Amino acid sequence: MELNPPLILKLINTCCRIKAKIVERDEREEKGLRTILNLGHTLAHARSVVKIQKISHGQAVSIGCSMPPDYR
Repeated sequence: MELNPPLILKLINTCCRIKAKIVERDEREEKGLRTILNLGHTLAHARSVVKIQKISHGQAVSIGCSMPPDYR
């Protein structure tokens, strides 16, 4: 896939602004809102730590995001 730096920068900027708004609304993780930012990360960290497969953290997050909610 051909990289499009202006588009990638726009996407990163948009994601950062969205994340900042969510964190601002639930800075101390007391309202449960920030849990939407953790999608896929629990499984990703577990896989990265035990190194079940030699995959990157990003790949593990992708796998975690594709798992049914019961397994996250």
